[in-house]
Amino acid sequence: MQVANALRRLAALVLMCAGCAGCADSHSTAQPSTALTVRPLQYRDDVVANRLQLQVTNGLEETLRVTSIRLDWDGFESAPAERTVTLTPGRTVDLPVPIGRPACSIDGTHVADLPARDATAVLTLDDGSTRVVIVDDVDGLLTGIHHATCVEEMVALHARVLFTDLQADAPDGHAAVVGQLRVERGTSTGDVVVHAVAGTIPFSLAAPQAPAEGPLVVLPQGERSAATPVWFVHGRCDAHAVAETKQPFRFVATIELDDGSMHTIVVEPDESVREMMLSTVADRCRSLGLDGALDSAAGGPGEGAQVEADDVGVGQ
Repeated sequence: MQVANALRRLAALVLMCAGCAGCADSHSTAQPSTALTVRPLQYRDDVVANRLQLQVTNGLEETLRVTSIRLDWDGFESAPAERTVTLTPGRTVDLPVPIGRPACSIDGTHVADLPARDATAVLTLDDGSTRVVIVDDVDGLLTGIHHATCVEEMVALHARVLFTDLQADAPDGHAAVVGQLRVERGTSTGDVVVHAVAGTIPFSLAAPQAPAEGPLVVLPQGERSAATPVWFVHGRCDAHAVAETKQPFRFVATIELDDGSMHTIVVEPDESVREMMLSTVADRCRSLGLDGALDSAAGGPGEGAQVEADDVGVGQ
């Protein structure tokens, strides 16, 4: 019952996550600033909600009453996000802003990086005035998000990778979600290969008809689509790990395009089947006697080491 309850809480969190729009005080160890500063951050739940945080520190001696904030940068479309917060001197707060559609420069399979040197945050105050602050992207977060998003768009131009026909079944005598991992051709003309798809914390992915050494799917030259059967089985069954996961449906795929270039992209099941998937994997954990177990890595047909996609970057 522990993992079932955790998965129910996770299902509710997944449905609510995109609507999260508050702000939170941030406990920073940085030295006090004598200016208004902004730096970008992104937490795991921000990735799912397609947003980032602009961490604003008021190093001034005046109190600022903010009513909205906007990221102004050529990398993404942007609109003001209404955020009402009082910034007293010395206060640091994280303000969430949505990530808009990227402006990408794509040449074949090459995606051009866009430095964030000119990125600014525009804060609107309660008196109608604005403060424009340079965004200190010292860790390259904006550039990294932009690059990964544009890689996703580039790969989708050449070939689409998707899960189809997902439904609950019991292919090995225990509950699992079965379906297809499908590759559909876009502008590519040669072979397109999906080498691997990493699991997430609740799910491992098994491809029973694919060679043990891979690849999972090959779309041959001249064919419009190719697919292989897949099973979504249990990853970890312990309730604590399941309850803490923020990205249960972000499966990271490694794909080779027809020019030999390798890329990582995120493949996600349709939202309409996600509650069913969580319920089915809870049933599987229970039927295997792993409900509440500390480590359930063994016992499933998934091949190779379990990789938790919560900690896997994309867009390489």
